[in-house]
Amino acid sequence: MGRLEDTGARRLSQNMLYDAGRGIPLDEKQDILVDDMTNRILVVDNHPVILKFMTSLLQKEGYRVITAEDGLSALDVLKDFVPHVIFVDLIMPNIGGEKLCRIIRSMPELKDTYVAILSGIAADEEIEFARFGANACIAKGPFGQMARHVLAAVNEASSGSNGQSKGRPLGSENLQPRQVTRELLAVKKHFEIVLDSMAEGILEVTRETRIVYSNPAALSLIGVPEPELLTTRLADLFEGDDRPRLQGFLESAASSSPRALDDKPFTLRGRQVSVKALPIKDEANKTIVMLTDITEQKRIQKQLQQARKIEAIGTLAGGIAHAFNNALTVIIGNIALAKKYADRDSKVLKKLEEAEIASLKARDLTHRLMPFSDDSTPVRHVASIEEAVRNGCGSALAGTASRCEISIPEGLWWVRGNPDQIRQAIHNVVINAVEATLSDGIVNVSAENYVSAKADELHLQPGQYVKISVQDRGAGIPEECLPKVYDPYFTTKEMGRGLGLATAYSFISKHDGLITASSEPRSGTTFFIYLPAVPPSACRAGEPNPPSNGAKGKVLVMDDDETVREILGEALSALGYQSRFAAEGREAIGAYTLAKESGEPFDAVIMDLTISKGMGGMEAIQRLLKIDPQAKAIVSSGYADDPAMLDYAKYGFRGGLDKPFRVKDLNALLERLIAEE
Repeated sequence: MGRLEDTGARRLSQNMLYDAGRGIPLDEKQDILVDDMTNRILVVDNHPVILKFMTSLLQKEGYRVITAEDGLSALDVLKDFVPHVIFVDLIMPNIGGEKLCRIIRSMPELKDTYVAILSGIAADEEIEFARFGANACIAKGPFGQMARHVLAAVNEASSGSNGQSKGRPLGSENLQPRQVTRELLAVKKHFEIVLDSMAEGILEVTRETRIVYSNPAALSLIGVPEPELLTTRLADLFEGDDRPRLQGFLESAASSSPRALDDKPFTLRGRQVSVKALPIKDEANKTIVMLTDITEQKRIQKQLQQARKIEAIGTLAGGIAHAFNNALTVIIGNIALAKKYADRDSKVLKKLEEAEIASLKARDLTHRLMPFSDDSTPVRHVASIEEAVRNGCGSALAGTASRCEISIPEGLWWVRGNPDQIRQAIHNVVINAVEATLSDGIVNVSAENYVSAKADELHLQPGQYVKISVQDRGAGIPEECLPKVYDPYFTTKEMGRGLGLATAYSFISKHDGLITASSEPRSGTTFFIYLPAVPPSACRAGEPNPPSNGAKGKVLVMDDDETVREILGEALSALGYQSRFAAEGREAIGAYTLAKESGEPFDAVIMDLTISKGMGGMEAIQRLLKIDPQAKAIVSSGYADDPAMLDYAKYGFRGGLDKPFRVKDLNALLERLIAEE
């Protein structure tokens, strides 16, 4: 805090600023001081001997003198006192002389004030005082010599001169440099460079939590110019509950361990910031505060938590889907065979057809579970998004009184994706919007081309996207619930299951896309879906190869499920194929080798990808190709999104069958492969 000295250099109360000449509180003398602006001098120095010397010298010359112990106290004084001349010590605590000069020059009422630096290191370091706004620099030395230069500076200020801004510090010619001082200055400069280059924001605060130092990173994070920031109480930069929480944290940190950390982040200008406090155990009781912007870190953590939740449910979903698909393979196979045996006009045939349709729908349900699996990747084709949008909206509106207003412009880019999964994702989001709509039952759905720039705040990879917006006019989603809406089983609806948006999130993520939401209370919610796009001129999805004509042959079936083996054997026999079976890879390799050596090789092999006990399809195909590089192997699995199912040729297979499959699909694939050369 600043202090004013009378002729005896007596220290006065920190709660009052006094005129050094008359001992009258400044708040009672403002009207008197205003009339004598050229008579005011402020001396800022942390050494009491210098303050006493300067006060005595200048008062004898008839000047009104106010003193301050450091830069912080000086700035407090300057709020109510406009001096004609300011003498500033170069090195002092709580805002040094160089920084204080820069702040003074930023204050309009002080832009013409004469500022002289008082330096005890004038002989040890070249001081470019004009660079930071000082008019002169006076070397600290013998008081007689200093007195002449101080009075000369005051006279120069009174004459209206700008001072000797280009010259050496006055009085430095008779001083000798000190090695220890130079070494200390070198260390000081080293630490300044380190602090200036740190990514973390570094602040120094007083025991009253007022800021007296800030490095560039802190200035950037806080977003306040340095002249305004210094002297500010740190807690005043924060809002709401963060302000008293931070103030209490700093107070407790100052009196506790050498290092304190508040684990819960604070919000500063919309960014999440972690705060560490390192109290300095000295007379001043100041604290070093480290501010770290953890906004991006928190965003990634949320994504990771979301991924782990999806992974957990995926482990369960993948296992259920695999077992369920095996069962459906048997059911659909038996239905196909029963249809073959039934009379064409019988009621039994109609019932079997209905059962087959229901079984195929059940197959689609298991395929919807697969995107929750950690390793699943959707089968992608280049296609227009319009059909998926319209079909997704149509199925979501079935049985409701709501309606969709769809806006799709001409020239909309195409996407590379799985149309069924994209349609299902849109269906789920529209269902959510329909359930949220309270008034007119209208859901607005639109699509547009979107380009993600390198610095996109959505954190999308740079590139072209199709952006789909689904807007409802409901009550909105509470802010605290928005981050949770994609969590499996999280719902705010009484009858909700909490899987619709989680499924949509998983589908879109597997397509390298993004789904976000914005919501306003009583104004509704808008979901935004971003999918990687390709120009409409890109290659269309290829047409499937036409099946060949009835080439029959000998087929080896490898599957660890006995019921699957039995139904495949019966189906192959009904189709005119000979078949043999193996429960795992080693048995299959042995059977294939024996048949090849006997001159009656297999025309095709059907391999289950996942074998519970024994060698699975991935290892078996590698061994099989070593025996016969021309082997025609078909991979089959209940894990429809396994990489080997998505790109079977990459792993050496010639075809793929997703369980459960129809007998006619099996026949078509076998006919095509056996007919190939």
